[in-house]
Amino acid sequence: MEPLLATRIDSFWAQACSFFGSKEVRHLVGSDLQPRLLGRVLSRVGLPRPTEDLLHIIPSETTELERRFLFAYSAILWSGRHPALEIGPFLGGTTRALALGMRANPERRPGAQLFTFDRFMRYHTQDSLKTQVLPLIERGVLPASVLGGLGAQASFREIFEMLHETTTYAEDLVVSEGWLADSREKERTLRSAFAPPPGLRFDLVFVDGCKSWYGTKMFLRKLAPALVPGASLIFQDYAWHTCYWIPAFVHALRDHLRLVAHIDATYAFELVETFDPDRVEAILPDSIQAWNGEAVSTLFAQIIDLANERGDLDARVIHCLQEVAALLDLGDATTARERARHIASGRWSSKSAASIVAAFRRWRI
Repeated sequence: MEPLLATRIDSFWAQACSFFGSKEVRHLVGSDLQPRLLGRVLSRVGLPRPTEDLLHIIPSETTELERRFLFAYSAILWSGRHPALEIGPFLGGTTRALALGMRANPERRPGAQLFTFDRFMRYHTQDSLKTQVLPLIERGVLPASVLGGLGAQASFREIFEMLHETTTYAEDLVVSEGWLADSREKERTLRSAFAPPPGLRFDLVFVDGCKSWYGTKMFLRKLAPALVPGASLIFQDYAWHTCYWIPAFVHALRDHLRLVAHIDATYAFELVETFDPDRVEAILPDSIQAWNGEAVSTLFAQIIDLANERGDLDARVIHCLQEVAALLDLGDATTARERARHIASGRWSSKSAASIVAAFRRWRI
């Protein structure tokens, strides 16, 4: 792969993003409308065609708009004073977006690196992973020999390193294995548990690796001491219909987090007040199984109300679906089906309707 060059964002777009993210605009249009406006601007920043292409070469579960959002966010809104942290990059589509954006940030200080963590295996079956890697081989981005190194657990650490090691941002990356557990019992036996590097503090965190309720709790508990006031926490799965634990924990920390911007399923928050590990331990139980259906519905009623207040109708639908997912995991299929029937009877946008269809197919409702 050819070395990648950092791209400075045109001053017009930089000024536009800074303007729409300002306190003045928040006072003018309100904290309900500003996040939608800012997310829209960040995800539509004008970029040279080569840079645009670089952001979309690597297979990713994020959308093109989300990767553009991450690039612009780290290039314009990140302070540049502290390192950034990412968990769950898979092959590194989001890693590239963040790293290129960081290099394009004129405020970036020397040594402000991107620390990225993943378990680097057991995401997909061998066949599924091969399907995603084949287009990279066909384009000459990767050699065909990488297919022989997947192993029984479909490990992709070697592929990740090959995709990034010859880029100009390679020197900015610190790649580590870091696992999140699905339960406290499993956490005690993890071979390479996630932990931020000792002594470092972060002001930009991108989260795409919290794939369970307890995993999210473990991540936030370990991350808490490493956050600086005003840090940005960007959750890729906040508005994904199966990942109900993300909005649950964000809502439980609502006195500490302020919504800044969003696009598609990705929502960015500012840490307006720091929290400690004890706070994370106290806000929610280790498992949703500690609750009943009424507690789940009460929680999501509050989350849905907030989405309604800010006019975020797509999020409203997703949160309704997340409530169904939580009820199903709790074993309350009767209430889940009642909620699903209520959702199905509504009139939604085409985007929301597509999410509903995908969710119902997954759950066979």
